[in-house]
Amino acid sequence: SSCESRCQAMAKKKVDPTARAAVPAPGAAGGKKKKEKDDVASSGLSRFRPRRRVCFFVAYVLMCAFVGMFLDPCQLKHKARKDCGYPGISPMTCRTVANFFQGGKWMKGGKPYLAWQHDHVATNLLQEISSTPGTTKFVESLGWYVAPGMACWLLSGYPLASVPTYVGLSSLVAWHTSKCCYDDGVPQGVPHCYCRNGAMRLDKVMIKASKSAQDIWYSSTVAQLVR
Repeated sequence: SSCESRCQAMAKKKVDPTARAAVPAPGAAGGKKKKEKDDVASSGLSRFRPRRRVCFFVAYVLMCAFVGMFLDPCQLKHKARKDCGYPGISPMTCRTVANFFQGGKWMKGGKPYLAWQHDHVATNLLQEISSTPGTTKFVESLGWYVAPGMACWLLSGYPLASVPTYVGLSSLVAWHTSKCCYDDGVPQGVPHCYCRNGAMRLDKVMIKASKSAQDIWYSSTVAQLVR
């Protein structure tokens, strides 16, 4: 009969008569296309950037830690100290934020990046901070550390999400090298809240930190020999 011939034909094709045609889930096609685009983009980026290598990140962290441990920005002669405080300033205020407020003033048409402020009459906090020599010194110091940080990020092969980590470490080191120092045991006429005049270049920072590390190692070695 026709029914038997139909069943035999379906058996030859190995088709389940109760099976239904698969219906793609909503958004499945779009998700597949997006995945294909991501794969193409990642393969394109891999041509210009290496595979992920954590050694470059570790090297940059060690460099920042080395500067933070062995560079003492407060070792300055009395004549080289620039006043960055005011009478009665506390040691905490001096060491943290004094460098960003000393010398700040509103200047009409002064700094190029302050041109948008020329219509304001009253001085505000942003104008004070953005016009201080300490802020300029911090930004200059930040540039010395962001550059090698971005080079390490490029060579590490990690995504853009890791860039803030490098910028954060660079900001900490830049603040450490440009901060104000406090010394209340100074003679009259010498500033007790002081800082360096101008930013330190990265090569000079590394040389000074290396010399300090050598001095510490030499002193500890001599002390052990004397014992």
